[in-house]
Amino acid sequence: MHHRKRQRLLRRLQQRILMTAEDVRLAVSAAVSDALARCSGPAVTALSGGVDSCFIAAAAKLPAVAAGAVHSHDLDGARDAAEKLGLPLTVCEITEPEVEQALREVLPVIPEKSVLAAEIAATEYFICKTAASLGARYVFTGQGADELFGGYARYQPGPGLREELAHDLSLYPLQQKRDFAVASLFQVTFVQPFMDPRVVSAAQALTVEELVSETEKKTALRKAASAYLPDDLAYKPKKAMQYGSGVAKFIARLAKKANMKPQKYIEQF
Repeated sequence: MHHRKRQRLLRRLQQRILMTAEDVRLAVSAAVSDALARCSGPAVTALSGGVDSCFIAAAAKLPAVAAGAVHSHDLDGARDAAEKLGLPLTVCEITEPEVEQALREVLPVIPEKSVLAAEIAATEYFICKTAASLGARYVFTGQGADELFGGYARYQPGPGLREELAHDLSLYPLQQKRDFAVASLFQVTFVQPFMDPRVVSAAQALTVEELVSETEKKTALRKAASAYLPDDLAYKPKKAMQYGSGVAKFIARLAKKANMKPQKYIEQF
């Protein structure tokens, strides 16, 4: 009896995830469609091969751009995803000296001067630079999905998850200031469909179990994305952009060459 009851509960949970995932899919689709309608110039999607950017890329059907070190996780992932989604892709293969130059340009304009902020800003610098070189004025991104749907490795299922997500979402405006400051260097604008109120509402209606399990992050989002993506893209494990692009490794190497700790190296700029 206990086994049958557990099976029934599992089936109900799976059915609910399917229903709520459809709500997420419709919200993201509407957010992307409306954002496209508001664009007054050419647009591209920043693609890394992860579920967040692939979801937006598949919904928007725009040309894609990607940045990273040669043979980096994100460049290889973006090439694979663009091929599977049938999207044209322009890549920027970055080098260590270029990362140092990027830091010189982004650190004076971003509000927070931490190593993490510098790593993300430098990665965004190359995305925006590549988009601008194509004449794009808008860059669609998958940012915000981790804070809404429980994507970070530190998120664990349990009663504290909602509070943690709410706290991280309250800090998101500071991240947006960083993102938009970097984009302004190239006269482009980031478009973040996941932050559309309809998507935020759909995410906040999910249960903890629909967000994060013991074995998977962003469960409902991945189920929603699977309507557009092959399973190997919808269920691909997350890798943060600063690591996937190789920028974090470049900055660590630059700091070591300067005989400094990474934070001190960042502060010199």
